[in-house]
Amino acid sequence: MLSNKKHLFQQTLLLMLLLTPFLLRGQIKKKGEDQTKAVSLEHIVKLSPMALIDPFGPTVAAYFEQQLPNRKKWTSLEGELAYTFKVTGMTSEAFGYRFRAAYRQYFKNKWREKGNGYLSLALMDRQFYDKGTQFLWRNDRNYQQNLDYKVTISQQSATINIGTMRYFGYQSRFNLDMSIGLGLRRSHILFKNLPDDALTPVIPDAFERNFKKYVSETTEKERTHFFYNTALAVKLGYVLQKNPLADKKLQRR
Repeated sequence: MLSNKKHLFQQTLLLMLLLTPFLLRGQIKKKGEDQTKAVSLEHIVKLSPMALIDPFGPTVAAYFEQQLPNRKKWTSLEGELAYTFKVTGMTSEAFGYRFRAAYRQYFKNKWREKGNGYLSLALMDRQFYDKGTQFLWRNDRNYQQNLDYKVTISQQSATINIGTMRYFGYQSRFNLDMSIGLGLRRSHILFKNLPDDALTPVIPDAFERNFKKYVSETTEKERTHFFYNTALAVKLGYVLQKNPLADKKLQRR
């Protein structure tokens, strides 16, 4: 468990280092005005209620979106941190977490408008950890033995998403963010502490689903699968810092 926590800390530190340059650049200068003046860029925090019914298990997911300093186009970077506290089909001690970073290009140029659609590229890293004790077959199913084991499931994916973000509520501070996507996912499974001739415990189909026929009974302790995956996201957000030019544009319409 200590090594798992160390790995989680390292991943969190890496994500913070990647996002720091964007989080610090919170202003953009106005064109044609005193260059000492600047306009605030938008910061948005989000939660995903759909994460609680994630196929891999109930998950708590939080997001932070930062508008990028681009005068000609509305672009942003979104980061996600999620924790899975009960993994479907595994023991009660199993848990997981994921990081995701996405670059967004909105369809409407310049500043935000209500109902603005977007296209995004998202990169994801997800880790699951479990340990348990089971009676497992050994020596070509000649006998069973009660064995302790540990398993790590590592997933990475790249997904292209299309979505829309709708603003509502007091001064358009709240928003509803919906998207669908298609991508490619890699799933790497590693068992530890098991003899070479022991069959591995059953892994849920969600981790080993493939277009090829897969036999669950295997002595392979390390295996990798690649397959296409779909993504559906519904997020509820709140604007922490607004871009004042967006409201000015809405007022002129």
